[in-house]
Amino acid sequence: MKRIFTILLVISPLFSFAQNYLKEFDQYNPYYVFDWNGFESSDHHEIKERFIEFTVSSHLLEEEKQALALAGTELRFHLRALDLNDDGLSDIIYQGPYMGEGLVVHLFIQTKSGYENIFSFGQGIVKVLWKDNKLDKLLVHDWGCCADPILTNYVFQVSYEGNIHGFELIWKSVELESLITKPKSYSESRRFEVVNEAYKLRANPGSMKRLIIRKQEKPEIL
Repeated sequence: MKRIFTILLVISPLFSFAQNYLKEFDQYNPYYVFDWNGFESSDHHEIKERFIEFTVSSHLLEEEKQALALAGTELRFHLRALDLNDDGLSDIIYQGPYMGEGLVVHLFIQTKSGYENIFSFGQGIVKVLWKDNKLDKLLVHDWGCCADPILTNYVFQVSYEGNIHGFELIWKSVELESLITKPKSYSESRRFEVVNEAYKLRANPGSMKRLIIRKQEKPEIL
């Protein structure tokens, strides 16, 4: 039996906020894509092209480009151009693969000299919240990697000192996914023998059709 438990590690001062955050994160999965329609700049295609040229001259996102090439896709498809700090300049969000498990998120602020990476985090953006036309809160979901059963949700509060100054973690929750309880059919130990030269066993109880169960005095050592 699969059960999912949520443990709140950092609680918002107002419980209603915590409930709202959980509702936002519950809709998310690795295949969910945040809808940026209405957020992006009207000239976002040109801005993305200029940013891509900047990454070439500045040797930015090198590992990400390698991962995109292996995945058969291009950098421009994983960029969003929008004004994060209401300074009239379009900034860039990258959300996509890198040379490792899972995805990565980078926020780049446009400056007079180019672009500055101000925030990086693993996995995906669930939602962005705005205040006075500026990025106010960032909801990020980390679904882990490598069969990790721990899913982590984060809410960051953006601070300003003229420009974006920092990102403070104000709320966090952890979910344990695929916590398996022992079914009755596996309540007794069974002796078995692997007859193939190589065989991958399941991490959790399940049907293994190719595994032949034989009664014997001593089991094979795996």
